[in-house]
Amino acid sequence: MGTFIERLQEEERELSEKVDKLDDFIESNPGYESVGDVQWYLLAAQFNAMKSYLHILQDRIGDLIQNNKENK
Repeated sequence: MGTFIERLQEEERELSEKVDKLDDFIESNPGYESVGDVQWYLLAAQFNAMKSYLHILQDRIGDLIQNNKENK
């Protein structure tokens, strides 16, 4: 199962891959023509939320790793 940090790192890897794929989709389909106005707006909102979540995960992982080094 792995340690808590390892599980967070796996979650970060998976989320990073999804963010990259969504970014590729958005970049290769500029504008709303491919999905419609509402879906494009929601897709952009989802992308921004995913990036925020990814950055928070990365910060948490970094903090946990730093705290583990300080406690040893």
